[in-house]
Amino acid sequence: MLNLIGLVGGTFAAFVIAKYVGYSLSYDDFHTNKNNIYVIWQREISNMGAVTEGTKTFWNTAEIIKSDYTEVLETTRIHPNPETLVLSETNNQNFIKFNELNILSVDSNFFKIFSYEFIHGNERKALSQRSAIVLTKSAANKYYKNENPIGQVLSLKTSWGDQMDAIVSAVIEDNPRNSNIHFDFLLVNQKPNTNQYWQNADYETYILLKPEVSHKHFAKKLASDISYRGGLNTQGRNIEMAFIPITKLQISITDYILSIVGVVILIVSWINFISISSVQNLIKTKEVAVKKIMGASKQHIFIQLFTEALLINGLGIACVAILYFVFEKHLKDITHGHLLPFINESWNINLIFLSIFAAGTLISSILPAISLTSQNLSNSLRGDTAAIFRNLGLRKVLVVMQFSISTILIMGIVVITKQLNFIKDYDKGIDFSRTLIIKAPKDGWDGKQERLNSFKQQCRELSVVKEVSSSTTVPGETYRQEISIEVAPGQRNHKSILFTNGIDEKYLELYDIEFLEGENFKEDAPWKNKRGAILNETAIKAIGIENIKDAIGTKLYDSEAEKDYELIGVVKDYHKVSLKSNIEPTIFLYNNNRGSFSIKLNNSSSKETASIHEALEPLNDLWERLYTNQPFDYYLLEERFYETDLQEYNFARFFKIFTALSIIISCLGLYSLVLFLINKRMKEVGIRKIFGAGSIQVFAFLLKDYAVQLLLSLIIGIPIAYYLMSSWLSGYSYHIKLGVWIIPYGIIPLILIFLATVFYQVLKVAKMNPVKIFRQD
Repeated sequence: MLNLIGLVGGTFAAFVIAKYVGYSLSYDDFHTNKNNIYVIWQREISNMGAVTEGTKTFWNTAEIIKSDYTEVLETTRIHPNPETLVLSETNNQNFIKFNELNILSVDSNFFKIFSYEFIHGNERKALSQRSAIVLTKSAANKYYKNENPIGQVLSLKTSWGDQMDAIVSAVIEDNPRNSNIHFDFLLVNQKPNTNQYWQNADYETYILLKPEVSHKHFAKKLASDISYRGGLNTQGRNIEMAFIPITKLQISITDYILSIVGVVILIVSWINFISISSVQNLIKTKEVAVKKIMGASKQHIFIQLFTEALLINGLGIACVAILYFVFEKHLKDITHGHLLPFINESWNINLIFLSIFAAGTLISSILPAISLTSQNLSNSLRGDTAAIFRNLGLRKVLVVMQFSISTILIMGIVVITKQLNFIKDYDKGIDFSRTLIIKAPKDGWDGKQERLNSFKQQCRELSVVKEVSSSTTVPGETYRQEISIEVAPGQRNHKSILFTNGIDEKYLELYDIEFLEGENFKEDAPWKNKRGAILNETAIKAIGIENIKDAIGTKLYDSEAEKDYELIGVVKDYHKVSLKSNIEPTIFLYNNNRGSFSIKLNNSSSKETASIHEALEPLNDLWERLYTNQPFDYYLLEERFYETDLQEYNFARFFKIFTALSIIISCLGLYSLVLFLINKRMKEVGIRKIFGAGSIQVFAFLLKDYAVQLLLSLIIGIPIAYYLMSSWLSGYSYHIKLGVWIIPYGIIPLILIFLATVFYQVLKVAKMNPVKIFRQD
């Protein structure tokens, strides 16, 4: 029964991990051309050493590929739109309106690369007009219920007052969750001004490559061409490129580590199965001897034992299937849907898992059968099954593998826990507690600034509000706008790309962002504010200023806008998104015309939720008075920050649960193996006690072999654990430092597990009367 419990538990854990990793591998596998679709990854290094990298490149990159490179069949650009107010007028002249985030602008050949099922319209005409808009099924139902919306007009309004009307040209099935491209609406890309062709890397560019083309060689050639054709090399901007297969964009070091954990758990389960089967075979040795005497052949006995083991493994995999069916919904809740169903369109993961399980089943079934049938008749009659294990050295291999695996998993738990605690406790340089974000209104320019200032002023009069600010970007959001800045005069051939955030005079104060030098924007000096700029530490380094104390008063030049700024302040770097991301070089410019509202609530209640509830009603009333027909959309900033690290917490939970299960299975197997080995050496213990050995000497004698194997396990396990955890931590820009401190975390728990597993049985044998030992024979 023990071997079945260990086998089912380990196999179930490994199967769940396979389904989790399989979900990452399934991303974008529904596209017909999935094996030949790549996204361009670009790294730009300025002459000052600033690095900008990601899956975005320049507008003209696609133009050059289209015109000059026959290796590419199709190329398309994708540009995410800012949050937009979408309105649809109903028959009774009312409006259905929502703030929408998942709006993408794409090239007209988008559907020549990506495969989607059309409900209304067709892929040839869907994006042929500049005013066209394609809706997903969910978006169409949201605005038009179950009607055919082809030809209907949607109005789109942005936070800076722009407005356009788009005509519905097609409706497609919803984008699958396991896709790297998420959208509810598709618009047609509008060509930018010529001075923006090479200015900023704002576009995700996908290419459909000919199957015979080497994407690695092509990426190097393209990077060199882009640097030369765009004149970037003369501006001190060095470009590197790589093509990433679209099906591999979601595969991370977390998936690799979980895959290793899954394989390890399977190995532990099989070791456990072999160990327990070996102990159970002690009972069968005399039965086998009798069968041999009665004329049974080795082949007949082997087939019988092998079939028994196969049936146990078959029963085990059947139990795993039942458990997965029963707990699938709960597991999907834990992983937030990041899990393949038991039966899915692609059976690759099931087949791979079953193939690995079948191979392990054969090995774990054959070894115990061989160990028993290979005994000679006299050994079998005496119940001695040790010979085959001694010949193969399997005993020591099993123990070393058990301890090595336990070392790796225990050290992994320690590192993951410490890193998550590091994330939780790390001083991010910003205070986002009790902060409510109200999404930017999408009203027209007429009276826009007056409404914004009136809303902020009336907010401050509410007792639940401590302070309010407006900004074009709030913490947790990615920057959408970049500018190319030069230190003027004399260095205008060396440009640095800085991310822009338009803020008012209260923003930095509200978030408690520390000033290192200079001053904030002034409330009573709007015209002076317009000429001023505040940089973070990373931006100071990016523009080549070495001493912050000498930075104040530096003239900055924006060549695109042909505008000069004066540096009035330098703030300390802070983390506005996950610690996985580098801090971006940021320039804060004064903007008191538009943006989202950050509202710091007073801590007027012992329960923060009560304080938020008190604030929502008066804020909603105020909003409806000033922003008629604008949705009142809000969220808590702390919750948004928690969501950014949710995947890491899920990974930690998975890792801890499965590690604990693996260690329990290891202990079961090790306990069974100890019983087996002690039984093998009972007579030797009896002889030593007859010749005067005490209980302590016998105890030390029995543990001696394990001490060597334990040391060997640590030598193997610690470097592997260190390498794996270093790889995992490399996914974070800010993380704990690994060092010798981690070694005791591997040694001490392992020794305790070892002692807890073997101590009682070894001590019992060491104290046993030798007369009783020989009487048992």
